[in-house]
Amino acid sequence: MTKPQPQDKRKVLALFDVDGTLTVPRKRADDEMIAFMAALREKVAVGIVGGSDLAKIKEQLGEAGASTHTP
Repeated sequence: MTKPQPQDKRKVLALFDVDGTLTVPRKRADDEMIAFMAALREKVAVGIVGGSDLAKIKEQLGEAGASTHTP
């Protein structure tokens, strides 16, 4: 698989559910998952979906992990 070029970064969207996928339901993500998500955001656009409100998602993924935009 080839590495996406910078202009292609936003052509791929990876969507993840929070509870039961990125975290144990209702718990905080571990450091390994947070690091993985940060690295993935360097390659593709990442979206987080879930049934919780944004405050709970930020609690689970941290402020950077639940950012509402990509810098």
